[in-house]
Amino acid sequence: MTYLILLIVACGMGALGYWRGGIRIAYRLAPLILASLLTWLFSGLLYRSEFVVSTGLAWPFILPMVIGLAGGYVLQFFVRKQLPKEPHRIDRIAGAAVCTLMAVVMVWLGSLYFALRGSAAAGILTREDTGPARMLNSAIVRWIPAVGAGSDSLMSVVEIASADEAVRAKAVENLKIDHLQGSETFQKMIQDAATYDDLMAASSGNFLALWRLQKNPLVYDFYKSSEMQDVMARLSLAEIAQAVRDAQEAQ
Repeated sequence: MTYLILLIVACGMGALGYWRGGIRIAYRLAPLILASLLTWLFSGLLYRSEFVVSTGLAWPFILPMVIGLAGGYVLQFFVRKQLPKEPHRIDRIAGAAVCTLMAVVMVWLGSLYFALRGSAAAGILTREDTGPARMLNSAIVRWIPAVGAGSDSLMSVVEIASADEAVRAKAVENLKIDHLQGSETFQKMIQDAATYDDLMAASSGNFLALWRLQKNPLVYDFYKSSEMQDVMARLSLAEIAQAVRDAQEAQ
């Protein structure tokens, strides 16, 4: 069913791109493109700011996005009258190609969303649930500039989440990060009833819980602990996901 939806959406988006042309598609998407670019460029710098992280402020992370959206709309205002009345053939082909890639990304995100939503209701996420998303990411999405890096990171998170408890425990042991569970800051975090409830709610996609965790001093203390900083310095999401796959194959 996913691949049928992909075919329908890709054909529809490709036809739309051919009709409108690449320049007009880019013109319409300018606010989103600029907002995404500025967020990607500056959110990492803000994340490393001691003041921003310690105070739990959210507006510095939103600021690049707001500036990008405003800049995109200003660009639209000045470019609008410069557009040709009819797109050229090359412009139409470029528009069809871009919209087809957009269709693939949309279907990839959609299949992943429905898999995660189903897992939240059933209480478990399996590899079969995310099979179409994995295939689309491996074949196409990961190769799209500025999208592939984020898609690989997201699929690494899904890889970790879809493993059962025994596999995750074995991966933690193989990575030698099981000592985190015994750290004082971790124990304080999970022994606090409100924090633990927010952690469980956030794992099911509760954004209010994520907001509260961002400002939770117990979470911040755990993040800044020497044990956690050491793990973050030597391990990436891809390496953790690979350890999960190795533990799965060893069963």
